[in-house]
Amino acid sequence: IRSTWAARLNSTDLNINIKFFVGQTTPEANEAINAEGLLNGDIARLEVVEKYENLGQKTLELISWAADHGYGQVVKVDDDTVLDVRALQSFLKQNSPVNRLYAGVA
Repeated sequence: IRSTWAARLNSTDLNINIKFFVGQTTPEANEAINAEGLLNGDIARLEVVEKYENLGQKTLELISWAADHGYGQVVKVDDDTVLDVRALQSFLKQNSPVNRLYAGVA
């Protein structure tokens, strides 16, 4: 993700900050994830256990994290999804921030 569509987002004139939200896993994996986070500065750790059944709770925690850290908007993209950077740029440039909008594309 960092070397594909996220790289295109980082090169835009929009104020976009990419974060990877990761829940808790095994001690060994947590150590590796924390090291990667220190290296890249883009990983936010959540208290929820990282598993599919907890996806709803993870989403709530990442939105709460974003609000606590001063973010006004969040775009959630799963790691098996490619974001259409041009479409997002167009949407953000044409629309002022909307409070409490939750939308998705199937």
